[in-house]
Amino acid sequence: MPLLRPCQSISGLVQPGSLCSPVLGSDPYIHMKGYNAGWIQLVCRSVGWFPQPWAQWRDPEGRRLLSLSEDHTLDATGLFRTAVSSRIRDNTLGNVSCTIRNMVLGREKTTAMLIEAPSPGMLSSSAVALAVVLPVLGLLITVGICLIWKQKRSREKLLYEQVMEVVAVTLDPDTAHPKLILSEDRRCVKLGDRKQPVPDNPQRFDFVVSVLGFEYFTAGCHYWEVYVGDKTKWILGVCSESVSRKGKVTASPANGHWLLRQSRGNEYQALTSPQTSFRLKEPPRCVGIFLDYEAGIISFYNVTDKSHIFTFTHSFSGPLRPFFEPCLHDGGKNIAPLIICSELQKSEDSLVPKPEGKGHANGDVSLKVNPSLLPPQAPELPPGMSWPSDLGPALQGLKAPSF
Repeated sequence: MPLLRPCQSISGLVQPGSLCSPVLGSDPYIHMKGYNAGWIQLVCRSVGWFPQPWAQWRDPEGRRLLSLSEDHTLDATGLFRTAVSSRIRDNTLGNVSCTIRNMVLGREKTTAMLIEAPSPGMLSSSAVALAVVLPVLGLLITVGICLIWKQKRSREKLLYEQVMEVVAVTLDPDTAHPKLILSEDRRCVKLGDRKQPVPDNPQRFDFVVSVLGFEYFTAGCHYWEVYVGDKTKWILGVCSESVSRKGKVTASPANGHWLLRQSRGNEYQALTSPQTSFRLKEPPRCVGIFLDYEAGIISFYNVTDKSHIFTFTHSFSGPLRPFFEPCLHDGGKNIAPLIICSELQKSEDSLVPKPEGKGHANGDVSLKVNPSLLPPQAPELPPGMSWPSDLGPALQGLKAPSF
């Protein structure tokens, strides 16, 4: 017995218990719904079917297309409205067909839409919009980049000028690797040719050729400068008092290192994870290091052109100490010492270190420097100025090869 449907009177009201025969609906109608990422979405609609019909899409080659969605809704007359969607590639050419079939009657209706290549010179409304918007957008982006760059340069200069006064930092000989030579005033350090006869103690580095500052910082703002001159390699920064001194050490935030490195020429790395590599417009001959303990900020400055280089942010706990590593000689190009600048150092020309060769009881070896040939001191900075609260956060984390 064929499937029947509820009948409807002329008044539009369904008559209880009255049944009617299956119905063949209207011819399908195809229209384009939209375009997205190389696909054209099509929708096929038809009304007046009973029972719920079956629908099928086919491409120009007669192959079945996947239906993205099917919507079959009963209207007030008890007949089905059908909407079926599919999609084709935007380079498809030819007839795309939609077939709606009444499975009870075994009859169907088919409609095809011809997909043609766009006529030369014709643009879709979206293409026209893009042609208008893109040049304007490009101009706005260019202007925005210029403004951001100018603001950044102004901000870097302001940040430098707002750094606190230089604090007195000296080197701790008890932490110095045996191959390091320290000056009498403990402001200069260079790599020697051989290990010095110094006592081994828990504080001394025995693998990493480094030395720590004598000062401990547990609060407040502190700023110091280190003259690097024409050195080709160096590592400077801040580390936790608790860092390991024995064996191979890998710089990491968990191990408490916040370091900046010059590796060769004008190549620099902030030892982040992964490390952040960059070049500087003007290589620094003197590097400024700023620590704001409460704000969790360690910033590096190029004293030569008064610009900001890089900033680490971290939530500190425990004492922090300055970190110095003059690095290997690099074939004789990197033999000059690192020098902590002081108020007495006003001029720069050359540096003439003269090791005396005799070790002291505390383990350091004398390194005398001609006082008239010391590196420059940075311009005097205004004391007591607060650090800007809106300083952008730097990359957190720290990981680098063993140094």
